[in-house]
Amino acid sequence: MRLPDDPRLRAAWRLLRIPLLLTVLYLALRLALAALSARHGYGSPDGVGANYLAVAAAVMVLRVALLVVVPAVLAYRLVVRGVTYLLRQQD
Repeated sequence: MRLPDDPRLRAAWRLLRIPLLLTVLYLALRLALAALSARHGYGSPDGVGANYLAVAAAVMVLRVALLVVVPAVLAYRLVVRGVTYLLRQQD
């Protein structure tokens, strides 16, 4: 994917690239978890399968990353950008 040479668009893409990729991966794994839960999830006659547990653990890690880590990093970047802007204005 080729972006225009506008530095603001490049900065926005750089900021949102990882959260967007994590969100797409999370949604795909949620679909896989739903499909696995019908066969190997809780309440299945065979019991909980290893595939179900592995996908459930991956979904849980991605959920924590999306709910805690990504907002923390974005807030940190926003605060640093604001402080840098204010310090440059004083000069």
